[in-house]
Amino acid sequence: MNIIFVLVLFLLIIFLMNLAIKNQENINAENKSQLEKMMNAQKCELYDFKDEYAKIERVQKGNNQLLHENKKLNSKVETLEEKNKELKKIIKTKLNIGEVITARHLEEIFNEFKEIGALNDFEIINNVYIDDQEYERQIDHIVICEYGLFVIDTKHWAGDIFYNITKQNINRGKNNYLTPFLFTDGKDYPVTAVVKMDRERVIDANIYDNPYKQVWSAVSLISNDVLKTKRFINGIVYFNYNAKGKGQFVDGTTNTDGVVAVTNKEELKKVIVERMKKTYDMNVILGEEEIKQYTSILNKYKFDDNKEYLLKIMR
Repeated sequence: MNIIFVLVLFLLIIFLMNLAIKNQENINAENKSQLEKMMNAQKCELYDFKDEYAKIERVQKGNNQLLHENKKLNSKVETLEEKNKELKKIIKTKLNIGEVITARHLEEIFNEFKEIGALNDFEIINNVYIDDQEYERQIDHIVICEYGLFVIDTKHWAGDIFYNITKQNINRGKNNYLTPFLFTDGKDYPVTAVVKMDRERVIDANIYDNPYKQVWSAVSLISNDVLKTKRFINGIVYFNYNAKGKGQFVDGTTNTDGVVAVTNKEELKKVIVERMKKTYDMNVILGEEEIKQYTSILNKYKFDDNKEYLLKIMR
């Protein structure tokens, strides 16, 4: 009897132990499942955090780029403002040395014509500044007489001057070695440049806005917008620094009926005489009233040191 009781008790204990072990396994499995769920949730949160962080980094990088671009734009604005100030200073200055030379030569040439009876009278207006049209234009010299109007642009540049030159022009001559310096983008269009060479034979080529186009633009502005006349206006570019023959001058202009370039007083006088003779032969002499009218209009644009000019885009 006691043995049977002990055996039953032993079996009961084993059953309860197995049941406890099973329950513990179930609990462990459930805990493991919950832990895995928690870990997966944390992983998702981590991935979400990484995504958000990546977005923040992208936004920050974009902001940095915008700040950099803004800084560059501000720098450009400051540079343009400085250039604008410099341009205003230039506009407000009196005649420079080159313009003084041209003004004197024009006075001497036209006074000579008047003394020999070649013309009755003339008017020279220096430093004309047209500021009431679509764009502004500063014109160095305008001469008005019965033989027409002359617009003269002064360039007091030192060095070898290549005026209104094309790649085709320069490739044919002794200066073909300058092609890479004057036509850096490979295109063949007229350029004007001043070339210098130092003692080490290093070439310095400065390319400028084409004076040929500048004078044509000034002539067109005066003819169409200011005077509103169909009278032919003569355009001249006077490179007066090399008047003593220092440095070479290469002229690539093919149309000599338009804007003409000269390099000394004798050439300037010759061109003026040729244009005056052409006007006389065509019998298109300006009348006295017409001369007074043109002079009165253009004198209004003579630069005034006391006037404040609002700088616009100059073409």
